[in-house]
Amino acid sequence: MSSDMKKKIILCNRIAILAGLLVMLPTFNFIKIPTLFFIMGSASLTYVSPIIFNRLKWYNFSRFILVVTPPLYILLGGGLMTSGPNYTYKYALISVIIAPILLFQLSEKVKMWIGIGWVILSFISYDTVMNAIPRLPEIQSDQDVDGPVFVMFGGLISMVFFIMAFNYLMDINKKYEKRLSFILLNAKQKNHLISQKNILLEGQYKSIQEQQQEIEQINQMLRSQVLKAQMNPHFIFNCLNSIQHFIIQNDAASAMSYMSKFSKLMRQVLENSTNENVPIADEMKTLTYYIELEQLRYNNSFKFEFSIDEQIDQLNTEMPSMLLQPFVENAIIHGFRNKNKPGFLKVILLYQHERILCIIEDNGIGRAAAAKFNITKNMSHKSRAIDINTKRISLMQSNATIITQDLTDSDGNPAGTRVEINIPANNNFL
Repeated sequence: MSSDMKKKIILCNRIAILAGLLVMLPTFNFIKIPTLFFIMGSASLTYVSPIIFNRLKWYNFSRFILVVTPPLYILLGGGLMTSGPNYTYKYALISVIIAPILLFQLSEKVKMWIGIGWVILSFISYDTVMNAIPRLPEIQSDQDVDGPVFVMFGGLISMVFFIMAFNYLMDINKKYEKRLSFILLNAKQKNHLISQKNILLEGQYKSIQEQQQEIEQINQMLRSQVLKAQMNPHFIFNCLNSIQHFIIQNDAASAMSYMSKFSKLMRQVLENSTNENVPIADEMKTLTYYIELEQLRYNNSFKFEFSIDEQIDQLNTEMPSMLLQPFVENAIIHGFRNKNKPGFLKVILLYQHERILCIIEDNGIGRAAAAKFNITKNMSHKSRAIDINTKRISLMQSNATIITQDLTDSDGNPAGTRVEINIPANNNFL
């Protein structure tokens, strides 16, 4: 229940008690007139009944009882007491118009105006109804129940109701004024707190700017580390060994082919190293040279496939240089090691709502088996390039992310690894 409704229900209970008492007191004066005694007793009980209905949470019904029934009892009782209009009861009917105003108020305008309309209709038809209802034979004269004393008593009761209503409205206004003053005081205090927080935020903003400068310095350092770690020294050494092996085997054609691809790769890496971001076409060219060299080195034990979304403009869309190479290298060296069946590597670039999803997927032995093999062979080498790339991705804006998944077949056996790198499809990477 809202606070406004709670106040109305409390007022409804008070009016019910007061109206019930005011009707009950004169009821016993008519104990010798059973009809009037029964009507006034019923009216007293009816006026008190809203207390029970409010307990049952029939709030609208209880209030309409105090608006609808008083005019009915006034018309019926006044008509039975006199042969003409009963002016004492007419004053009482005037006071009833306060009931819908107090019980519903402006917060329930429709209900309030319905109640006021009902009282006004009763007042307009008062004289007609009075004349239509015959006076009870037990009452000898109108003066017995409608003399000057009774009129004064009815006017006094009406005045009491008006004074109560006025005091109630004044009390409500005072409460609203106090509440408004309290709200204004709280608003001033909140404004003061907001001003203090703004000062604190300004200090924090300056601190953030300083931190951003430090982060930029860290980024510069990471970029330098990435350029140094882009090509695994072990890979370069292995490539040179492979070239030497072809020369010793007098396989000049293979040695020249290997040397040609190796030189193209190194030239492409050096060209890309001047910029943090490069066109996707250049990045895919570098990745192709690298994978082809690895194919030669591993006797074409695996195949690879590139799939690039047609919505991606490879020449005009950029991505971080050498972002995918460490993950491709990891898939080839660790994923295809000790694999009995031919390996297959997929590199997929998908356009997704102003973002690019890069997928590196292999059908290798899986991360768990590769880790066990490293322990068995006492291999402690760890790809620094992947660690650095992971840091690069974590520092990217626009919520760049990396997710690594272990793939399984229908029997739940390891079936490879899938790496998903989600980056923005523009130049705002760092």
